Amino acid sequence: MNNYEINKGEIWEVDNNGSSRLVVVLACFERYAATVMLQDQLPGSSAVEVRARDIMYADAGRLGYVFYDKMVDFVRTLSDTEYQALRQGIANALNIDTSDGGDAYSAALEAAHQEAVILREDLAKAQEEIDNQAEELEAAANRVAALEEEKKKKNGSNYIAAVEESELRKCLAMAEREAEIYKRLYEDLLARALG
Repeated sequence: MNNYEINKGEIWEVDNNGSSRLVVVLACFERYAATVMLQDQLPGSSAVEVRARDIMYADAGRLGYVFYDKMVDFVRTLSDTEYQALRQGIANALNIDTSDGGDAYSAALEAAHQEAVILREDLAKAQEEIDNQAEELEAAANRVAALEEEKKKKNGSNYIAAVEESELRKCLAMAEREAEIYKRLYEDLLARALG
């Protein structure tokens, strides 16, 4: 299996039962990619011209798939214009109406972008809250350490009043719980933002 990142709009050489073929990647999924195969001769129908190493042709109505481990060599990436022409050829071959697709796609893209911006802002706020809680937790731990040190200096022993020790431990436990809650919130936001 190759170690390359595979993206839509790329042309790849694939192993086809011992022979090699060129394909254009149309969409990437978990274990395979949707593709259209290229050939040297003009197909009988739905032909779209594609420049790979040389001029080749795709039968836009004949879509397929390739598992990633069959992709052996990257050839090139189609330009945006070339990729859009191929997509339009496929839409025409499959009788898919794309008259409002651009606007709907742009609106969906803009909505996704706005959601990503909001998630990043929420993530930054959560990170700030976590940092503040971490500072408070550190301050509480420092107070406990300072009181223990003061106790040693005053009494020369490990004695601290049970009330003070109990109260400090409660404060420390509360601060640790709050830090853990904010940590989980931050991780959830991060997972949603990257997910």
